Amino acid sequence: MINSGIKKISFSSKGIIITFILSLFLGTIIWLIWPIAIPSTFPGLVTSGVIAAKLSWWQSICLTWIFNILIKK
Repeated sequence: MINSGIKKISFSSKGIIITFILSLFLGTIIWLIWPIAIPSTFPGLVTSGVIAAKLSWWQSICLTWIFNILIKK
């Protein structure tokens, strides 16, 4: 009984660590690509202020967390 609880906690913590590391990596890629790709793809939305032209590094990390939660399999 206790052993199965420890396995669940261990599995959960591994998932959180993997998600965190993946978010750091992918968030950095998004942070680097965003100022180039988004304004050229959606120029009208950027000029009207619907989509930000630039993101901070932390905002890109949070964006990857949001997409991870929404698209969780």
